[in-house]
Amino acid sequence: MSKKKNNKRKKQYKKNSIKPKTVKNKHQKKSSPNQTKIDIIKIKEKVIEEEKQRQIELEKQRQIELEKQRQIELEKQRQIELEKQRQIELEKQRQIELEKQRQIELEKQRQIEELNHKKEIKKKRIKRIIWTFTIIILLCIIVLSALIINKEYLMPKYSKKPYVIDVYLENENIKVSTSEPVKCSLNKIEVDSNEWIESINNICTFDFQDSIKTVYIKDKYNRIIEHNTNNEFSILDDITVNKSTYYLAINAKDKIEYNIIGRGKINDKVTFTSNNPKIVSVTEDGAFNTLQAGETDIVLTIRDKEVKVHILVTDLITTMPTLPNVYKSLLPCERYTEEENNLLDKILKDRVYTAGYKTRAGAVAAARFLVLEFPYRLTYFSENGRMGGWPQVDAEGRYNHEGLYLHSSRFANVEKSMYGPQIWGCPLYSAPAEGERKNGLDCSGFITWILRQAGFDTGDVGAGVTAWQDDMTDLGPLKRIPDAIQDGSLKVGDLLSGDGENPNAYDGGHIAFLAGIKDNNYYVAEELWFNDYFGAIIKKYDEESFKYYFYWQVDLKDFYEGDGNLTNFWE
Repeated sequence: MSKKKNNKRKKQYKKNSIKPKTVKNKHQKKSSPNQTKIDIIKIKEKVIEEEKQRQIELEKQRQIELEKQRQIELEKQRQIELEKQRQIELEKQRQIELEKQRQIELEKQRQIEELNHKKEIKKKRIKRIIWTFTIIILLCIIVLSALIINKEYLMPKYSKKPYVIDVYLENENIKVSTSEPVKCSLNKIEVDSNEWIESINNICTFDFQDSIKTVYIKDKYNRIIEHNTNNEFSILDDITVNKSTYYLAINAKDKIEYNIIGRGKINDKVTFTSNNPKIVSVTEDGAFNTLQAGETDIVLTIRDKEVKVHILVTDLITTMPTLPNVYKSLLPCERYTEEENNLLDKILKDRVYTAGYKTRAGAVAAARFLVLEFPYRLTYFSENGRMGGWPQVDAEGRYNHEGLYLHSSRFANVEKSMYGPQIWGCPLYSAPAEGERKNGLDCSGFITWILRQAGFDTGDVGAGVTAWQDDMTDLGPLKRIPDAIQDGSLKVGDLLSGDGENPNAYDGGHIAFLAGIKDNNYYVAEELWFNDYFGAIIKKYDEESFKYYFYWQVDLKDFYEGDGNLTNFWE
């Protein structure tokens, strides 16, 4: 029964419920499921777009708020800076006021001190006047007493009366200025001696003396007055320098050596002034540094004398290295102009003459210049002949002439050619090598060139120890290297031969030049033909390897005209 009742109630409820009416358009078509999906998507896109726009507006609003905040911060910072500036200005004003107050106080103090000083001076003047009158009165009493008694012998023979006004030097003479006509002497002599010098216009004149301790005056009463003085006098004749021109690389250091010529003790200080401090800077003791390429003078001044030293700074050379660089770049062909070749020749000659022309040091200077200061490495070239042998060929692996062979203008020096003439660094056919090589020097050509720059013409000979022809080993007596080291006869500037009986030495015919000795190491200038060591270099050997590779010392003690300014190393 209950189920039936419930079913009736449901039916009744359905009948009573009102359903919404849908009005259908006659022309409206029934929408498809796809169209509905599209509409939903469009609605979503519109919502998304509206959300984006809302986010953009919010971001703009946030940026505006940030900018306002930043402006507020900037304004605060500006106010802080203005406050700081105001405080600084106030502090300055306060300091100015304090300084004014201090100046006022100082001025008051000065006026008080000045017033006290004037009072003190006035007191002293009064005392001086009193003493002066007292002395005058006493002198008058003494004079009157002397006149009354008429006894001149009461005056001491050696008086202390101040006749001498000044002692000075003028025109290389000592002048003694006196207060009245007298006779003078610089030595203690008898009153009746004829060595007294009579004053002319109250001046006595003497020959120069560098020190005067006492001047003796004889007055008209034949009284001798002794005037003590400790005058030191000097005459500056000239100032000279050991070297008037310097040729230096950039960043080089040197020092001017000078001599003061004069009489007496000259204590005046020499001043040094660079005419162009951008090129050369100089210290108060004459040491100078080169800064950039160019030419200028350093002026030495003392009293009324001056001398100029010319400094030429060039990039054609380098400063002396601490150790030799055996891997420098090889000399390029036609690297230098004629003017540059001329300047390099001047520098080379300067190095030789500074060390000592025709001396051991002059030859060492030539070797060090070509290998250390010249910026390129000269190649080894197997010679096509030499003027001291056969065939006679000049400047093809040799150059027995003064200067460097860097420009075609030097062709005028060449006497005979086979495949040349050709300057150093340029291709030239080498008959022994059967091909072109950069022209340079062989080992004996290198030594010949070194000695020629120092003033010795060896005749363009070879290196070996042959008995049937002249060669480098004939220039001096031969001594085994170990013996020369032991007895101390081995010196920088000697020649070294690798030829001889030692199978460990360089093969026959090699000659080298000892360019330096330091800390039991031997620095040998030589032209080598190996891949690792090629060209004109200075090679370092310890004592063991030195004895291993070289057999003979060619002792040139009697060959050179002295040692000159020799140094064992180039520091």
